[in-house]
Amino acid sequence: MDMGEHHHICHHHPLYFNEDTSGPSYTTYDCACCTEKVLSSSYSCEECRFYVHKKCADAAYEIDHPDHRAHPLLLRPATEHQKREVDCSLCREKVKGFVYQCSSCEFYLDFHCALLSRDTAGNLIETIFVGHPHTLISINPIESFKCGGCGDSITGTSYACFDCGVFLHEKCLQLSAQISHPCHHKHQLTLVLDDFSKDVDDEPVCDMCRSKSPRGLSYRCAPCRFSIHAVCAWPEPIIEDKSLHPHPFTLLLRPNNPFHCSACGNQGNHVSYICSPCNIQVHKDCISLPHHIKLTLHPHPISHNFFNRIHHQDSRTWDCKICYKKVNIEYGSYSCSRPGCDFVIHVRCSIGKWGLFGMDKVKNPDELEEYDWLHEPMSCIVRVIKEIKVGDDMIAGEIEHVSHDHNLIFSEEIKDNKYCNGCVLPILTSYYYCSQCDFFLHKACAEVSRKHRSWFNADLFSLTTNGIFKCGVCSYKCNGFSYKSDDGYEVYICLRCALIPHAFTYQADKSHFIFFYLHHDGDCKACAEGLSFEVLYKCKDCPFSLHNRCITLPRTASHKCDVHSLTLAYQDPDDYPLRYYCDICEEERDPQRWLAGAWNGVTKDGASQALSCNGAMHHALAQLTSSSSDEQEIICTPNVNHNGNQFSELSSVEVVQALKSLRKQPGKALLLFNRLKEDGFSHDVWTYASIVRILDRCRRESELDSVFLEIIRKEKCLDFEVMDLFETLDEGLEGEDSKILVRLSNALVKAYVIVGMFDEAINILFQTRRRGFVPDILSCNFLMNRLIRCGKVDTTVAFYQQLNKLGFEPNDYTYAIVIKALCRKGSFEEAVDIFQEMDEAKVRPNACAYTTYIEGLCMHRRTDLGFKVLKAWREAKIPLDASAYVAVIKGFCDEMKPEEAEDVLCEAKNHGVVFDEFHYDALIKGYCNCGNIAKALDVHDEMKSKGIKTNCVIVTSILQCWHQMGLDFEVVNQFKKFRDTGMFLDVVCYNVVADALCKIGKVEEAVELIDEMKRKRISPDIIYYTTLINGYCLQDKMENALNLFNEMKENGQKFDIISYSVLAGGLARNGLKQEALNLLSDVEKQGMESKTVMYKVIIKGLCISGKVKEAEAFLVRLPKTFENYAALVDGYIEASLTKKAFELFLELSRLGFLPSKASCSKLLSCLCMDGYNDKALMLLEVMFALNVEPTKLMYCNLIGAFCQAGRLNKAQWLFDTMIDRGLTPDPVTYTIMQSSYCKANLLQEAATLFNNMKENGIEPDVITYTVLLNSHKKTNLRSLSGPDATPNTNKGKTVMDASTLWSEMKCKGVEPDVFCYTALIDHYFRTNNFQDAIRIFDEMTDAGLEPDNKTYTALISGYCKRGYIDKAKSLVNGMLNRGIQPDERTMSTLHHYLEKAKRIVRRSG
Repeated sequence: MDMGEHHHICHHHPLYFNEDTSGPSYTTYDCACCTEKVLSSSYSCEECRFYVHKKCADAAYEIDHPDHRAHPLLLRPATEHQKREVDCSLCREKVKGFVYQCSSCEFYLDFHCALLSRDTAGNLIETIFVGHPHTLISINPIESFKCGGCGDSITGTSYACFDCGVFLHEKCLQLSAQISHPCHHKHQLTLVLDDFSKDVDDEPVCDMCRSKSPRGLSYRCAPCRFSIHAVCAWPEPIIEDKSLHPHPFTLLLRPNNPFHCSACGNQGNHVSYICSPCNIQVHKDCISLPHHIKLTLHPHPISHNFFNRIHHQDSRTWDCKICYKKVNIEYGSYSCSRPGCDFVIHVRCSIGKWGLFGMDKVKNPDELEEYDWLHEPMSCIVRVIKEIKVGDDMIAGEIEHVSHDHNLIFSEEIKDNKYCNGCVLPILTSYYYCSQCDFFLHKACAEVSRKHRSWFNADLFSLTTNGIFKCGVCSYKCNGFSYKSDDGYEVYICLRCALIPHAFTYQADKSHFIFFYLHHDGDCKACAEGLSFEVLYKCKDCPFSLHNRCITLPRTASHKCDVHSLTLAYQDPDDYPLRYYCDICEEERDPQRWLAGAWNGVTKDGASQALSCNGAMHHALAQLTSSSSDEQEIICTPNVNHNGNQFSELSSVEVVQALKSLRKQPGKALLLFNRLKEDGFSHDVWTYASIVRILDRCRRESELDSVFLEIIRKEKCLDFEVMDLFETLDEGLEGEDSKILVRLSNALVKAYVIVGMFDEAINILFQTRRRGFVPDILSCNFLMNRLIRCGKVDTTVAFYQQLNKLGFEPNDYTYAIVIKALCRKGSFEEAVDIFQEMDEAKVRPNACAYTTYIEGLCMHRRTDLGFKVLKAWREAKIPLDASAYVAVIKGFCDEMKPEEAEDVLCEAKNHGVVFDEFHYDALIKGYCNCGNIAKALDVHDEMKSKGIKTNCVIVTSILQCWHQMGLDFEVVNQFKKFRDTGMFLDVVCYNVVADALCKIGKVEEAVELIDEMKRKRISPDIIYYTTLINGYCLQDKMENALNLFNEMKENGQKFDIISYSVLAGGLARNGLKQEALNLLSDVEKQGMESKTVMYKVIIKGLCISGKVKEAEAFLVRLPKTFENYAALVDGYIEASLTKKAFELFLELSRLGFLPSKASCSKLLSCLCMDGYNDKALMLLEVMFALNVEPTKLMYCNLIGAFCQAGRLNKAQWLFDTMIDRGLTPDPVTYTIMQSSYCKANLLQEAATLFNNMKENGIEPDVITYTVLLNSHKKTNLRSLSGPDATPNTNKGKTVMDASTLWSEMKCKGVEPDVFCYTALIDHYFRTNNFQDAIRIFDEMTDAGLEPDNKTYTALISGYCKRGYIDKAKSLVNGMLNRGIQPDERTMSTLHHYLEKAKRIVRRSG
């Protein structure tokens, strides 16, 4: 079908449609758009040989892609980006065909990556995954991408999150969100996908495979910190493969179960598999170990002795022929089964991480052709021309050699200054030479093979005999023979390195059997440089080690500065100090180095070349090795060539070597490290490991901490992870050197803890344990202490329990920390178990442990028990310090029991407890918190009398206490006294005094303090400025408040929502609605949270200013939230619109919402004051219905209202309800009830309440006793001490008489006041106890109390009743002399009895 012409934006000619291009003529063409073969309908331009699939031609010219939402992407042809290659911004591969490009920024998407899956309506196919917060979009499969869930390549239907760069298979999205797992029965496990928007790897270790997860899907239990990879969740229950093992392996699902793998001999502590018939337990990956393998190290195939049951008959020690450590043949290993062959290696050495020795699997070792892996039979000697006899042997006397055009002749005559053209070493043994030119070869060098297969690599190399090259093993440049790789890469091996075997005997100061090794910690015996991270040879029996490059040092050499040959010496011949200088460079020589020094090679003419260094490195080292010993001067040395490119070109190896040269000068090594970093060099894991080793060896702990902190904080910018560094440091450690891991893990744990990365710190400790080291106790203690400080007490306890399972031995401080964690949780019984555990471990608890337990009790408001425990331990002679007493004193103060706190303080002093500054600080704070300022000042004076200086923290506590008590003038005066002493007062102290000045109206004085603070270099904080603004608002000086606010904003001060709310509230209270709304608009523009606070203060302020209607109108504009309507309830209350407030309260309660308890309490109080007692009771019942418990004050107010109204039944019901709901009435509530009963002449009920009050442990106060004494006005009880009292006077009475009440008051130490004395005096006069009344009056005046009008009225009435009119007149005159003006009642009483006396006189007359 002809669809006509098609004009495409990416081609200048018209395109013509082709229905079917599956024929052979089209199969050779690629689509210009997607670069795939054109095998279906297409458009083409035959003139240009331009072909494009129909589906590609129909693609949109402009698209919006979720990976680049900022701008649209435009389709562009390949010609526009062929001149400069561009990478696809999604798949990171080179763009070949059409590309979607952003015209505004450097963003490219290749055609395949740009097209997304869509539904029939053309919309993107999206889905939600429970383990990820963002929407996922369906994409075309991109095999170069890995699934973020399982790690496999992206194939089939897949989805992507372009916000995080996550790609997921559809099958991974279908995993269950929660599972129940047999390894964790306590909780269900939740599916979690890593947050790929974060750069920091925060993954825990998988509890199944014990490996740290790559980013992917895991099932986790957050409370228990249990985590398993999704792919590990359901391992195969049975693995059966007859080709591997005759029996099936069964899963042993037991995490954290230590075992020794029967197949490899290594320890495991995770999920394993067992074979019951064979009684073996193996790692999962060891099941598939090959039965037979071949290595370049050995000519025969070797077999796994466990699976093939190879038994060694003798009992000798077997050494691994790779690492030369003991092989335990009871476990799996690889060994040669050939008779007489003792080749054996560890499993992990053969298939380990080194990737050496050309390991390959062998199916049938009997069919394997046996040949020498090291030397294939192809000699460089082309032809032997003649043979000669040397001793008893016939050897080639003249040969034709591949490396030379002339024949070579054998000779044993040693000539001076002749060097082998093959290995470039001096001719000291038999050799071949050319009689026509100056060409020499050692006999051994002449007989080498043309092809070479190294023992450390299975690749084939061919001999080259000319040219200059750099050896890939020793890194030296050379012009001798070399072996070049046959695989096409420019890899060369010099003849000297090629001929070095894997293990051999090296003759130095003595014979050493050395073998190839990687990453040994120590110094090279030849050059005295460090061996870390380098290829080396080490002695099997001693610390002797050599760099690979130092092994090839020639034994003798010549130099133009000396006519004699120079011999390599392994130690100085004597200790003559002048010999410690090199005769060539005249610089000081390290006596620990071999005298031949370090060699870079030997030229044909025999001239030795000194080791040269990179120019940039030389410059950096020159600065650090200058004559100055002042490190600060070194730091300030100007860099002559200070540019990043110079140092960025350095190699990691060069930097490591430079650092090693400064290993005995850690300060300079660190300076070099930092200098290189500042000048553009990117340190890698090797350079970081080098500086870490140097700092650790020199015990530079603070610098080491700073390096680790830098690594942790910059991990996302580095090309390695922290654990990579740890692994690098771990490689090659053994013996005493292995202790470095413990020290470094301690430093790393400390760094992680400091930055709050506790999971990583715990992981490091367990990594140390898995390497066979017990975690350091100090690190564990430091970690647990910081966990508690951050409130992670459950994690602390769990960590301790896990350590116990690993055989950790805590010390006394560890136990004290665990006790602290348990006490913070309130688990005191478990804390007691820790004490018992210490007893069983024979660890004596220290004072800290005991004090911690007491502090825990006091923290949970069980101070009485804490004090009992303290006394019991003290009597048991347990060591307790001042901190234990301080904890109890502070506990009592927090519980508002100052008297008990004072008793503890006295007891501490009696037992000789000595308090220091911190203890006194805690004591003073405790007394201040409970308002006992007098006792706080006493303690403060005592502290100063003992020579202990006060500080700003203590002063602030004292000033704050006065401030809370409303004694603001005292705050200001005392502040000035403390300030005048010259002591330092911090910004917190100034904040307190500023608030006090504002409360007493001295805002300007508080403003003046700002200059004083700045002179003392104290910066006023936001709290200080907010306090000043509030002070102006309290004085209604809103213009001043606004000016200060705006001035501070212009000066860069950033205010928070509290500051804005304080000012907005002040403006609203003064009726400045628009100004308050302007502030609110400012807050909204800044995006501040908690704007609800401002809504509340504006609504409430407008109501206070009388603008209730405007407050209601403002509320209509706000979001319809319960909090905003609750603010209007508060506003109605402030505006005295109690009825409207109650109606709105009811309306909100019907919707299930209540204002705050404070609002409810204030509304109830207002209802009671206005006489709406029933409405107040309804409010209480609404709170009951919504399960909100009223406060004691609310009960008390409503009980008082009902009592005042004479509705004692309602009051009693409320009183009983209060008790039934678990609240204990306070003395005020009891007194109100008793007073009401007394007024109603229900004395029996009053007496019952009084007795109940005492039975419940509530001590009556003076007001309670006064109420009861007043009640006796209605009785005719007589004092037991009175003259008219008889034994039967009180018989049958259940009400306590006044004298008994008075005696009880005295016994309890309740001091009577004027009202109490007056009530008792009045009672005695009414009961005709005249003498007792006079005695009580005298006692009252002797106590320094001034009688008031009521007291005098009672006395005058009593005198008049007894006929003592003159005494009554004298009392009136006494009142006048004391300045007390008799009131109308007093004078009326006296006048009444005077008239009565006159009438009696007239009648008698």
